[in-house]
Amino acid sequence: MGHEKTLTGLTAALAGTNLIFAWLAGKGADIGALTLAVGGDSFTGGLGSAAFVAYLSGLCNLAFTGTQYALLTSLMAFGRTVMASASGWLAQTAGWPGFFILTTGLAIPALLLLLWLMRLDGATRGESESPA
Repeated sequence: MGHEKTLTGLTAALAGTNLIFAWLAGKGADIGALTLAVGGDSFTGGLGSAAFVAYLSGLCNLAFTGTQYALLTSLMAFGRTVMASASGWLAQTAGWPGFFILTTGLAIPALLLLLWLMRLDGATRGESESPA
């Protein structure tokens, strides 16, 4: 595959934008800080979405691309929906800065999975590229 390295960097960048929102929540009303937070989040979100679509597309078999892509994106949206159901309670309990710091930590399992996939992909490539 090879997309795991790109996804790892973008996942870390997306998590980093949550830290910008935590900083913004502690800063108060500042239009420049808000612009930085929203702009950074939108920029990394767009890059991350494009990379993830490319990654999912690469996982699909050409004969079943539509069905497999629909199932993979539904699975992705399911996780986001389930996690979002508790976000209001979590924000109220932890406060906005705490909420954004906690949500930054939620990227750790994804980063660990991507690192594992990179290691797995590297081992597979090493086996398939051995001299004949």
